[in-house]
Amino acid sequence: MARETSDDPGATRFTVRAYPLAMRLGAGWLLAASGLALPFLLVRVLIADDPPMTPPMVLRSFIALSALPALAALAIQRALRGELVLDASRVVVNVGGQRFEVALAEVVGIEPWRIPLPMPGFRLRLASGKRFPLGIGADDPTPILDALVLRGVAAGASVTMRPAVVYARVKHALGRMGWRRMLVKYPLFGLAVTAAPFNAHQHIAYGGLLGQYYLEGAWPWARTFLLYWSTITIYLVLYASVWRWPAEVIAWLAAFRGEPRARQTRVVLEWICRVVYYAGVLALLALRFSD
Repeated sequence: MARETSDDPGATRFTVRAYPLAMRLGAGWLLAASGLALPFLLVRVLIADDPPMTPPMVLRSFIALSALPALAALAIQRALRGELVLDASRVVVNVGGQRFEVALAEVVGIEPWRIPLPMPGFRLRLASGKRFPLGIGADDPTPILDALVLRGVAAGASVTMRPAVVYARVKHALGRMGWRRMLVKYPLFGLAVTAAPFNAHQHIAYGGLLGQYYLEGAWPWARTFLLYWSTITIYLVLYASVWRWPAEVIAWLAAFRGEPRARQTRVVLEWICRVVYYAGVLALLALRFSD
């Protein structure tokens, strides 16, 4: 996330991710692979019948195909966390103990990344024809671009209305998924959803909710519950991905129609995703246990 600070009144500072091109491509591919693996895994779960995918198989596949690539991309992002400083005459990027700078007068163009992977961002084009050695990643690049305009980089004015920047700005305002929302959406909601199938399993296999506890002890009972909870939480992530991928593609395309249309589209899409996720999961659960 780009964040302006006021520690130094003579400069404007932002927290950014500073990407060499190879690192940006690597992190982008890892995130894309992680996201695309989710609907693929869901299809595999649904069609596999000889043999079917057991909960441990689903857990291992989810970790290998989606969780590990996502964690690797996040590790790259964390390693490239830096600070962008704009003073009266220079752009300075401090990252990993290194300092990169260029005179503002040398900046003749700003090139936003067309595809926001691993996050939205841009490159600076210099008067020499070269590009600044680092790409600048931020959840919403708009404040950085506005600050560049205020310091005489005229190219930043038009860039703020480019589709890639509009998409990032609208998503940052209306569609961000912070860790608290993810906690509620997946493991906590998954905990509630787990109650019904776990209770049914315990009654069928052991004659009551605490049957396994009385027969085998606390740890086997808890282990069974944790297996159900983790598996159902993964299923929720897989189910949500079926809706999230098309929603983000539509939101990205809407940004080409301007910011008002992009905002309207984002609001509608976010509500559709919420309804089909929460209401859809509860409806599927009710249908499963209605017999």
